[in-house]
Amino acid sequence: MGGIGSGGSRGGGRKAKHEDEKSIKATFQINNGAWKYFCALVNEPAERHRLIQNWIRIYSIAGGESDRLLAQSPLAVELLNYLEVADVPEELRDKLESLIVARDSDEVKIAEGVARIGDSYVV
Repeated sequence: MGGIGSGGSRGGGRKAKHEDEKSIKATFQINNGAWKYFCALVNEPAERHRLIQNWIRIYSIAGGESDRLLAQSPLAVELLNYLEVADVPEELRDKLESLIVARDSDEVKIAEGVARIGDSYVV
């Protein structure tokens, strides 16, 4: 019988998630030393989980461009400031600045919760 709180009524229970919103369990292999070092840097398992999820989302939004990893570093702005006063080609400064601007744009997309990748959207 479907009494109160039994979940037996029609339409009761959780709202169905779209296929892309469902979680999956991902398995990967990593060097034991690298994992131990990562765990030492990030003590909390929940924080490690959140970081890995964010890295996957950011990498996907960046379209797999590894140069964007540099742009995600706080060091990127410091390097740009150094390049502006050092005698380096303007083209190099422009490349780094464009990566930083693209990163800022990606972070806005992430903060808004939606990013477009090709014809798809990442939520």
